[in-house]
Amino acid sequence: MKECGLLETKSVTVDAAKIVPLKLLIHQLSPKLKLGPAGDWLVMRVIVKGMKNEKKQAHIFELIDQFDPEIQYKAMARTTGFPATCTARMIVNGLIPEKGVQFPEQIFTEDRCAYLMSELKDYGIQMTHSIK
Repeated sequence: MKECGLLETKSVTVDAAKIVPLKLLIHQLSPKLKLGPAGDWLVMRVIVKGMKNEKKQAHIFELIDQFDPEIQYKAMARTTGFPATCTARMIVNGLIPEKGVQFPEQIFTEDRCAYLMSELKDYGIQMTHSIK
Protein backbone atom coordinates (compact mmCIF):
# COMPACT_ATOMS: atom_id res chain seq x y z
CA MET A 1 0.00 0.00 0.00
CA LYS A 2 2.86 2.33 0.85
CA GLU A 3 4.62 1.68 -2.44
CA CYS A 4 1.35 2.39 -4.25
CA GLY A 5 1.09 5.77 -2.54
CA LEU A 6 -2.07 4.87 -0.63
CA LEU A 7 -0.61 6.00 2.72
CA GLU A 8 0.22 9.50 1.50
CA THR A 9 -1.32 12.42 3.41
CA LYS A 10 -0.80 15.04 0.70
CA SER A 11 -3.70 15.44 -1.67
CA VAL A 12 -3.50 14.41 -5.30
CA THR A 13 -5.71 15.46 -8.17
CA VAL A 14 -7.84 12.78 -9.80
CA ASP A 15 -10.28 13.85 -12.53
CA ALA A 16 -10.17 17.44 -11.23
CA ALA A 17 -10.96 16.34 -7.65
CA LYS A 18 -8.45 16.72 -4.83
CA ILE A 19 -8.14 13.48 -2.85
CA VAL A 20 -5.93 12.52 0.10
CA PRO A 21 -4.97 8.89 -0.64
CA LEU A 22 -4.88 7.83 3.03
CA LYS A 23 -8.34 9.29 3.69
CA LEU A 24 -9.71 7.48 0.64
CA LEU A 25 -8.13 4.22 1.80
CA ILE A 26 -9.64 4.59 5.28
CA HIS A 27 -13.03 5.49 3.80
CA GLN A 28 -13.03 2.42 1.55
CA LEU A 29 -11.66 -0.09 4.08
CA SER A 30 -13.50 0.97 7.25
CA PRO A 31 -16.86 -0.67 6.40
CA LYS A 32 -15.07 -3.89 5.41
CA LEU A 33 -13.04 -4.07 8.64
CA LYS A 34 -15.90 -3.78 11.13
CA LEU A 35 -16.29 -6.86 13.29
CA GLY A 36 -19.25 -8.98 12.47
CA PRO A 37 -20.91 -11.64 14.60
CA ALA A 38 -17.87 -13.90 14.13
CA GLY A 39 -15.65 -11.42 15.98
CA ASP A 40 -11.92 -11.18 15.52
CA TRP A 41 -8.87 -13.41 15.37
CA LEU A 42 -5.36 -12.89 16.63
CA VAL A 43 -2.54 -14.73 14.89
CA MET A 44 1.03 -14.24 16.05
CA ARG A 45 4.36 -15.90 15.30
CA VAL A 46 7.59 -14.92 17.01
CA ILE A 47 10.86 -16.35 15.74
CA VAL A 48 13.99 -15.91 17.84
CA LYS A 49 17.23 -16.96 16.14
CA GLY A 50 20.65 -17.28 17.66
CA MET A 51 23.52 -19.57 18.54
CA LYS A 52 23.50 -22.21 21.27
CA ASN A 53 26.46 -24.49 21.85
CA GLU A 54 27.99 -23.16 18.61
CA LYS A 55 24.95 -24.27 16.57
CA LYS A 56 22.29 -22.13 14.96
CA GLN A 57 18.96 -22.43 16.71
CA ALA A 58 15.53 -20.90 16.27
CA HIS A 59 12.74 -20.79 18.84
CA ILE A 60 9.31 -20.41 17.25
CA PHE A 61 6.33 -19.31 19.32
CA GLU A 62 2.88 -19.36 17.74
CA LEU A 63 -0.40 -18.11 19.13
CA ILE A 64 -3.85 -18.22 17.58
CA ASP A 65 -6.87 -16.94 19.47
CA GLN A 66 -10.35 -15.86 18.53
CA PHE A 67 -13.31 -13.87 19.77
CA ASP A 68 -15.18 -15.55 22.63
CA PRO A 69 -18.89 -15.17 21.80
CA GLU A 70 -19.98 -16.51 25.20
CA ILE A 71 -18.41 -13.70 27.21
CA GLN A 72 -18.06 -11.25 24.29
CA TYR A 73 -14.27 -10.83 24.68
CA LYS A 74 -12.27 -9.95 21.58
CA ALA A 75 -9.12 -11.93 20.85
CA MET A 76 -6.94 -8.86 21.32
CA ALA A 77 -8.49 -8.19 24.74
CA ARG A 78 -8.10 -11.84 25.74
CA THR A 79 -4.45 -12.05 24.72
CA THR A 80 -3.47 -8.86 26.51
CA GLY A 81 -5.73 -8.92 29.57
CA PHE A 82 -5.46 -12.57 30.58
CA PRO A 83 -1.62 -12.69 30.58
CA ALA A 84 -1.62 -9.53 32.74
CA THR A 85 -4.11 -11.15 35.12
CA CYS A 86 -2.04 -14.34 35.36
CA THR A 87 1.14 -12.32 35.95
CA ALA A 88 -0.55 -10.32 38.71
CA ARG A 89 -1.61 -13.59 40.38
CA MET A 90 1.95 -14.88 40.11
CA ILE A 91 3.19 -11.75 41.89
CA VAL A 92 0.55 -11.99 44.64
CA ASN A 93 1.31 -15.70 45.16
CA GLY A 94 5.05 -15.02 45.46
CA LEU A 95 5.99 -16.77 42.22
CA ILE A 96 7.53 -13.52 40.99
CA PRO A 97 9.37 -12.05 43.99
CA GLU A 98 11.37 -9.39 42.09
CA LYS A 99 10.45 -5.82 42.90
CA GLY A 100 10.47 -2.75 40.70
CA VAL A 101 10.39 -2.47 36.94
CA GLN A 102 11.53 -5.64 35.21
CA PHE A 103 11.72 -6.69 31.57
CA PRO A 104 9.50 -9.69 30.72
CA GLU A 105 12.52 -11.65 29.45
CA GLN A 106 14.14 -11.21 32.89
CA ILE A 107 11.07 -12.36 34.79
CA PHE A 108 9.74 -15.17 32.62
CA THR A 109 12.49 -17.73 32.87
CA GLU A 110 11.83 -21.19 31.54
CA ASP A 111 9.84 -22.40 34.58
CA ARG A 112 7.82 -19.21 34.94
CA CYS A 113 7.09 -19.09 31.22
CA ALA A 114 5.82 -22.69 31.33
CA TYR A 115 3.66 -21.80 34.34
CA LEU A 116 2.20 -18.74 32.58
CA MET A 117 1.46 -20.74 29.43
CA SER A 118 -0.24 -23.39 31.57
CA GLU A 119 -2.39 -20.74 33.27
CA LEU A 120 -3.36 -19.24 29.90
CA LYS A 121 -4.64 -22.64 28.75
CA ASP A 122 -7.32 -22.31 31.43
CA TYR A 123 -8.57 -19.28 29.50
CA GLY A 124 -8.45 -21.19 26.22
CA ILE A 125 -5.33 -19.36 25.04
CA GLN A 126 -2.74 -21.77 23.72
CA MET A 127 0.73 -20.95 22.57
CA THR A 128 3.03 -23.47 20.94
CA HIS A 129 6.81 -23.43 21.18
CA SER A 130 9.15 -25.35 18.94
CA ILE A 131 12.91 -25.36 18.47
CA LYS A 132 14.51 -25.83 15.07
